[in-house]
Amino acid sequence: MIKALCWNARSINTQSSLERLQTLKKMH
Repeated sequence: MIKALCWNARSINTQSSLERLQTLKKMH
């Protein structure tokens, strides 16, 4: 269960970082 939580947090982190990259691209 702990492994699943860690993996879930990592996926959320990557998703947020991807969204941040997309917003940066839109600004440019």
